[in-house]
Amino acid sequence: MTAPLSLRTALLSALVVGGFAGLQAQTLKTLTAVSQESLAEPRLCGGNPIVKPASLPSSGPVVFLIEICMEPVGYQSRFSPEKYLHLIHLRPSKPTQGEWVPFDESAERVIFEDYRRLLGDGALTALSIDVRDYRFANGAVGKVVSYHLTERH
Repeated sequence: MTAPLSLRTALLSALVVGGFAGLQAQTLKTLTAVSQESLAEPRLCGGNPIVKPASLPSSGPVVFLIEICMEPVGYQSRFSPEKYLHLIHLRPSKPTQGEWVPFDESAERVIFEDYRRLLGDGALTALSIDVRDYRFANGAVGKVVSYHLTERH
């Protein structure tokens, strides 16, 4: 299982090494990676359980699901979901088609870039991204990436 701070460490390294050193520290509000070991049943941000996929990856970790979570819970966005989906470039796997997207350094880089794009859009007052583990029936690990957005009023 991936260490809980590995994504944050990788993203902060990308900030320095990747030429983003000019960003202000306050721009990087929160990027967190959490393990789901403590949860009995993994749930999506709306409280719904994660539906088991039609097929399983042969290895992992993979980008299993991405979701947009509006904060506070129950808030209705002023914008259509497409506004934010256009800014999120991370792509999930497609289990019904047998396509599995690796969760690797490239995926972590895309998450960091998504963070910058979403905050740079000016519509949000807060943003956090959680990366949680989902263990498939065969033991492979899938990542559930949740984008928690708080809009300006």
